[in-house]
Amino acid sequence: MHNLAKVRVVGSNPIARSNLPERESNKVPGLVPGLLLCAGLLEADGLRRPMNIPDPKTFTDPEKLRKLMANAVRLGYPDLAFECQLRIAEIAGASYKNAVERAFWTSLTAAEEFRTADNGRSTRLLKIRAKHKRVGAQKVLADLMMEDGLSDGFDKFVEHGRSDLTGEAIVLQHEEQFSVDVVNAARKKLLDRGVAMAQAMA
Repeated sequence: MHNLAKVRVVGSNPIARSNLPERESNKVPGLVPGLLLCAGLLEADGLRRPMNIPDPKTFTDPEKLRKLMANAVRLGYPDLAFECQLRIAEIAGASYKNAVERAFWTSLTAAEEFRTADNGRSTRLLKIRAKHKRVGAQKVLADLMMEDGLSDGFDKFVEHGRSDLTGEAIVLQHEEQFSVDVVNAARKKLLDRGVAMAQAMA
């Protein structure tokens, strides 16, 4: 456990610093370098992120991202935790060359990460995975649009301003690969929940 006794004040924001040199602590994301924090600090991307924490977008190891995410949750930084979940999902999707498959797996992996966080244990959407294995991403998405429910992770994506990652948005982004009925159903689901088309297509 780091010694958090050293505290300096900048303006009205206390910044507690560990005794590890900054360059050394930055190499160990699982330890949350510098541990606490400028409350309310905003990064250039507009997200509230603890001081001295590496950007999740620079990570390529899902396990290191999960350690960073656990610390973010513990210290009360939900935006940072969400960034970690998205980065894990992006890594999973990156192995697929087909655009629909890549988007599908990014969205599905993120939804599984949300479920894992909610359940407190590793959770996989096995029925969707099994159906994908039989028919592929395009058919899974098309069938989902024609059902009453929303794609997995929908509310969480919308809450964090990433409706473009929902299954509904993926259909619109690749509408040439889906029937008119499927595209219209996807658009209606988004509009019915107040999602702007510009955001969904971002």
